[in-house]
Amino acid sequence: MLVTTYGIGFANHNGQVVSVQLHKSRGARFHVSGIPWSEARKILSRIFAAFEHTGYARPTGAFTLLVSPTDKLERMATLDVPIALTFLAAMGEIPAEAIREVISMGEMELDGSIRPFESPWALLNPEPHQMPSVNRMCLLPAGPGSSCYADLHPRSIHLAAHLTSIARHFQQGAPLPMIRTKKPWRCRLKWEPQAPSIFESLELNEIQRKTLLVAAAGNLSLMMIGSPGTGKSQMARAVHELLPILDESASAQLQSFHRMRGEPYALQEVPPFRSPHHRSSSNGLVGSWRRDKAWMPGELSLAEGGVLCLDEFTEFSRDCIESLRGPMEFGTLSISRAHGGQTVGVSALIIATSNPCPCGHFHEGGNRCSCTSGRVQNYLKRISGPVMERFTLHLETQNQSLIGPLSEISLSTARECTKRCRLALQSKSSWSWSAEAIDTLQRHVRLHRVSPRGRQKIETIATVHALVEHFFAKRAESKGDAAIKISPSDVRFAGQMRIFDRPNWWSFDQSRSSIELNNA
Repeated sequence: MLVTTYGIGFANHNGQVVSVQLHKSRGARFHVSGIPWSEARKILSRIFAAFEHTGYARPTGAFTLLVSPTDKLERMATLDVPIALTFLAAMGEIPAEAIREVISMGEMELDGSIRPFESPWALLNPEPHQMPSVNRMCLLPAGPGSSCYADLHPRSIHLAAHLTSIARHFQQGAPLPMIRTKKPWRCRLKWEPQAPSIFESLELNEIQRKTLLVAAAGNLSLMMIGSPGTGKSQMARAVHELLPILDESASAQLQSFHRMRGEPYALQEVPPFRSPHHRSSSNGLVGSWRRDKAWMPGELSLAEGGVLCLDEFTEFSRDCIESLRGPMEFGTLSISRAHGGQTVGVSALIIATSNPCPCGHFHEGGNRCSCTSGRVQNYLKRISGPVMERFTLHLETQNQSLIGPLSEISLSTARECTKRCRLALQSKSSWSWSAEAIDTLQRHVRLHRVSPRGRQKIETIATVHALVEHFFAKRAESKGDAAIKISPSDVRFAGQMRIFDRPNWWSFDQSRSSIELNNA
């Protein structure tokens, strides 16, 4: 006789659906497959004690128990209830067909009671693709925290506090308390930006405001260099306000990453904003492997769909800085160890901020900055050239008051611009380069000896800038869609945002540098 049902165990702080099968035949042997015998002996001891206490006979015969997959399970006590159901079905106490499409979990006490969860949030919703498509009933422990079950998958959840109540339900159809669940995404945390918004309240010049828009619209990494108090951190939060809201799959992915770290995370449409301290390790930034050979996500993964702000970037360790090469270049994070590897996509917008020199006042002239050119050069060399080149946008900030008159561009308009530009980039809408723009690009590349990667970054910035300008032009003139043409002004803007393509950019007079750039 073969009896089958489903259970839920814990794997790396996530719910793991497993199949529980029990085969009964003649004889007096007992075989276990899928879980260690030491763990199976504890489970069986609890189940058989509960059977004797509730009046059921101790199972007799030859049994083979199979639980799979269990290679990643950490805690198996929650499999007491599904294993007990298979024994009851094998003994003829309940119909075997009744539990074939049931998924259950719970740890049993010796008197047959089912222990409620001490921390209800730790139930941790199993991944949707792991849920058996055939199951029609979910059986979970009753208790004070059972109200949290309403946030699980949209299915009918039955609550059980004792083994006898479960048996009567399958024998006689006795009702069990039930929770009608709702789709979790309908109860998500909505994003309501504060008023007035940071983007609207910051007093920015035209170049800075366009840079923030281009960074958000194209999801382009941004490096900001300027004196302390010039609003670099506030600009990073302003970019965060411009990002599109998360969809259900992106929020569920973030929830899964937090579960791997054992942290609660509610489904929400708010993009994450992560700002780790500069004393963080490279493992904390990109992820690591635990002792049980499970991958632990880092700050880069926890910022998926949002912003990873690396404030005081030059103060991070060299390992942290260099670990960003791959994610910024290829959009993927690959971690390899002797006992395994992990590759995940990276869609976080990386924003780094730094002072221009050790004292931080290089841009304010010799009255406040006494750093020599050698000290400035050594300070900036903490960021290697390959890493700095991988930042798409480079922005210098100047001393100015952070709070000023409201922006001419409202937050809602800026967010709509970001949304439209991203859709255009995803759909690869048609745009073309004018002959003048190509000529300007070629002259800029020759003048500053820009690398192939740098040229590609300039082309990307120019394209996104053209999309942003097209959005505002179309909105102002109330015209329909028109052909998007990349002009020399787009290329000049892109070249201005690539200051590190010019060697020793910090040692030249800024006004003379900008004039040369505009003539390029």
